Amino acid sequence: MNKGLKIYFGILALAVLIFIIPFVMFFCAIFVPRAEITKEDFINKAESLGLKISKLQVNVTSDDKNLDSDMAQNFLNNNINESYAGQSEDAYIKYIKFSNKNIAYKFLLSEYDNEVEAKRKTSKNANNEYVGKTSYNPNNANIIKAETNFGYFAFIRVNKTYIEIFAKDSATLEKILDTLNYNTPKIGFGIIILYTWFTIVFWLIFATIPLAYIFKKTNRHPVLAFVPIVRLYFLCEIADKEGWKMVFLLLPVVNIVYQIILSLKLAKVFGKSELFGIGIYFLPIIFNPIIAFDDSKYIEGDDGKKEISVDKFIATMKSLDYKIEDLSDNIRISGITYIMQASSQDNLVIAKYTQFINEDLARNYSLTLEKSNQNGICNNILCFGNSVIHATANLENKDEINKIFDELSKTEE
Repeated sequence: MNKGLKIYFGILALAVLIFIIPFVMFFCAIFVPRAEITKEDFINKAESLGLKISKLQVNVTSDDKNLDSDMAQNFLNNNINESYAGQSEDAYIKYIKFSNKNIAYKFLLSEYDNEVEAKRKTSKNANNEYVGKTSYNPNNANIIKAETNFGYFAFIRVNKTYIEIFAKDSATLEKILDTLNYNTPKIGFGIIILYTWFTIVFWLIFATIPLAYIFKKTNRHPVLAFVPIVRLYFLCEIADKEGWKMVFLLLPVVNIVYQIILSLKLAKVFGKSELFGIGIYFLPIIFNPIIAFDDSKYIEGDDGKKEISVDKFIATMKSLDYKIEDLSDNIRISGITYIMQASSQDNLVIAKYTQFINEDLARNYSLTLEKSNQNGICNNILCFGNSVIHATANLENKDEINKIFDELSKTEE
């Protein structure tokens, strides 16, 4: 991995940690099952809040709509394992451990009805009596908060444990919930704005900057990658040779199909596999930087120019007084149709015309040649369709190679 890729993925990893860790913490606070609080932990936390602890006698009316005949007093008492209460001048807490979580849930509904709903229905001042409630249901818990004109309630059921909290003011209720670790997760508007801006910056850096380097690699100005719509035009021009096809990216449904095609073609023009192209489609912030910062070369291929035929290659090289040799009989690599070699009279400049059975093999071969450059040796490579022209010479004869390709360009059909 080269230096550019190391820097990019290092910054990406840091950004992901900064962004993901708070999100995961908030997600866990909402969806991870809440742990039941033990009797000892309850007593310790209640005492730390200044509440006086005592045993609790649980009473329930048998005609409650949430408790069937099986939930009569005797049955209820037989299914309570532990029950305690904590009380002060401003608040109280009930802690009840049942033998069955369904009983705990029904008891929560019953207590909510008795403490809040019943008072609201019988109150002469109903508008003041019951202000509102909030419900919160993580995986294995139910939490209901209710505000009345005589105080604030929280009804909690976690698995087999039931906890009821009453406080005269909301601040005390929140403090108790925080201490017991049963508070409802909150996220402020400022945090939402911050995460929104962070997402925009994240996308700008990790999606657009690699694209700018890809533009630079294909001799286009990197700034174009930062201009909406315009960058789509040049991206289509790079990958699919025709910029106007960006229209397909603006059409619903069609854009999904064409985005896949474009990703595959983008991979192809940089000598990558179709599997790599699929990676570009699903994870552009991972695969685009690889193209941007690795040693792959942009192969324009058939970009509107007519191919140079082997006959034109031979004719051009003969006009430059080069010796022609057919090496097809000595082919040792599968996939090659034939090889023609042209050598200068002093054998200091050599040009080869190699034809493959398909374009992918030709592109991969040209990339291999690009990567195998040696110090003191000048290489010039032209890949088009199924064919590759490769000329080599020492640096003193660099102009001779340029002359070859200038002459070949004049003889295009």
